[in-house]
Amino acid sequence: CQEADISTTVEEREEQQAAAEEAAHLKAIAEEDRLAEVARVQAELSRRNAIEHTDNECTVCFEEFAASKRHAFSCSEKHWVCGDCLVELVKIKMESQLPSC
Repeated sequence: CQEADISTTVEEREEQQAAAEEAAHLKAIAEEDRLAEVARVQAELSRRNAIEHTDNECTVCFEEFAASKRHAFSCSEKHWVCGDCLVELVKIKMESQLPSC
């Protein structure tokens, strides 16, 4: 083995393989959790968007604000946003579409 420059034993290779399999399994679990969270957030956004024109809640920060301080955003859904979020969205050059659209 030394002449062939094989530096790992069978046991070490088995341990490495087991560690790699465990890492792949944990990565798959993390991805499943991430996808579940994305689905949960999208469902919540859809629920809130369905009622957004009947309440005074910002589509971005979900904070309540006075009806006189709401601004229609120029995306296809005509979402309402508060003035603070509108300013921030303009700063980051998202004038045409909200992150939730």
